[in-house]
Amino acid sequence: MENCSYFIKDKGLFGSHPSNEDVTMLEGIGVKVFVDLTYENEKKIVPYTTNCRYISYPIKDNNIPYDRISFTVLIYNLCNILHTLPPGDLLYVHCKGGHGRSGVVVACIVSKFCNFSPKDAILHTTKSHDDRITMRDIWRRMGSPQTKQQKQFVYNMCRTVIITDRHLLSISSDFKVNIEGVVFNNALSAINNLISKGQTDLTAINTVLRERDIQHSHLVKILVDTGLKYIKVNDMQPYSNLVANCLSSLRSEYIIQNVNTG
Repeated sequence: MENCSYFIKDKGLFGSHPSNEDVTMLEGIGVKVFVDLTYENEKKIVPYTTNCRYISYPIKDNNIPYDRISFTVLIYNLCNILHTLPPGDLLYVHCKGGHGRSGVVVACIVSKFCNFSPKDAILHTTKSHDDRITMRDIWRRMGSPQTKQQKQFVYNMCRTVIITDRHLLSISSDFKVNIEGVVFNNALSAINNLISKGQTDLTAINTVLRERDIQHSHLVKILVDTGLKYIKVNDMQPYSNLVANCLSSLRSEYIIQNVNTG
């Protein structure tokens, strides 16, 4: 197909709604997963058949996803699929034309999968979109994602979020954490205590954060609600970067659990 292009080399393609002939060709080059962003009753859409994995997540034409939580789960699911695809297998994302809705999904995948900022993810998606051989000049000029609303959605979903003391990460936090029968008034004290007993920085931080989530389960929702955003921690020196990385890993774990049980 000349009207599709790679957004992750040798892993992910995006493009227009395929015909059955296109599906045969795509399957022939290794596509094992089709991600369909169209509605069944959408105009000028002819359903196709495939024996490969088929994921449907309808988004209105020229629009954005209406449910950010389910969209976050979708992106985590697709990133997980991309991480686990055997060499030579491909994922194909499409809407109708392969420009707007596909661009939104692809930009968010790229931001999460490649750890790109929203701006860089959109630039990468637009460049990947521009690689297509067959495309009308108007679509090439508009880029991918297409509309201002779609681009703003990517920024809002993937921007940086600063975790604050309400997440049990500040010395001034009201939340206590019980580690092996000892109650600490804040996470930093608990982390330092475990490190003093011989645990590595990373192990201590993971232990404290996991206990935090067990003892204050509503904080899990706060973490999960950050969705695809890049996590930054400012008030946990000298462990801020490690804490941010651990929080990102825990968030991924919780969301993937939701994918597997949902």
